[in-house]
Amino acid sequence: IAVDCQTFGPFFAGVPRDQAIVIYCSCCSGGGVSSHYAEKLMMRGYHRVEYLENSLHAWVEAGFPVER
Repeated sequence: IAVDCQTFGPFFAGVPRDQAIVIYCSCCSGGGVSSHYAEKLMMRGYHRVEYLENSLHAWVEAGFPVER
């Protein structure tokens, strides 16, 4: 599910806190943005949060599958 920075907070208000969530950024390669938002979710009580360290681009370049 694509969520931009402006709708991030309102979108996750309806997501159960025990839901597994993986955050990734499709615009940068360092993972700084995704780690920032993963931390924000954890501070809101979400405990099953991970982030893709080197962005979606690195995932695709490594040959892992992507659903569209």
